[in-house]
Amino acid sequence: MSAKKMEITDDIFDNLLYLSRLSVKEKERALLKEQVSVMADYFNVLQEFSDARLDVKLFKAQTEDDLQEAAIKDSITQRDLRRMSDEYMDGYFRVPKVIDNE
Repeated sequence: MSAKKMEITDDIFDNLLYLSRLSVKEKERALLKEQVSVMADYFNVLQEFSDARLDVKLFKAQTEDDLQEAAIKDSITQRDLRRMSDEYMDGYFRVPKVIDNE
């Protein structure tokens, strides 16, 4: 059984860009569209390996009763944070600059 190639139309691609809040330059559009198409094809390959005999009852949805009860514990105080680091000031940790606005 051969995997059917997933065609990513311009409408589908535009919707994917909108949903992901991405914008691309026109010269990068074709490359990205092809990469998305390749990723979509992987799902078709995976579908070939699906097993209809799999007992889906093994994977039941969890309910609130299945969840572990939350235990509230004391947190670290502001005073303790100041003792732990010289980089703590006015309720914040000072960190190295990551974004350069050039």
